[in-house]
Amino acid sequence: MASSFFIDSDVILDALLDREPFAANARNIFKLVASREIEVLCSSIIVTNVFYLVKKQFNSNRAYSSIDKLLGYFKVLPVGELEIKNSIKSGFSDFEDGIQHQVALQNPAIKAIVTRNTKDYRLSTIVVITPAELLALFK
Repeated sequence: MASSFFIDSDVILDALLDREPFAANARNIFKLVASREIEVLCSSIIVTNVFYLVKKQFNSNRAYSSIDKLLGYFKVLPVGELEIKNSIKSGFSDFEDGIQHQVALQNPAIKAIVTRNTKDYRLSTIVVITPAELLALFK
């Protein structure tokens, strides 16, 4: 079975919005998922945030299409009351990042959180890596 990784919205948006110089790494992660070398998970909050930002930059049709494609790659984990309450108590300076961490904690198969903003996860009890570090594991 492929290793599982929790992916933060910055990496997804790098691919969808073609944000340079980060887009290539993000697209290469998608290729690893497509070839079933890894499994990628995200939270339901990430899906809504990605939709909002793609719609803002492009339009609703592109946002819906992007989300539809993402669902073919990613497993979406729910955000519930437990994750929200635990985030409040977590000490994370960013509430949303705290929620992402709590969602990732609910799935013990997750090997690491993948984000460009590793400093936002300095309190994480799960390994936190950059997209480049993830890709280096598969070279």
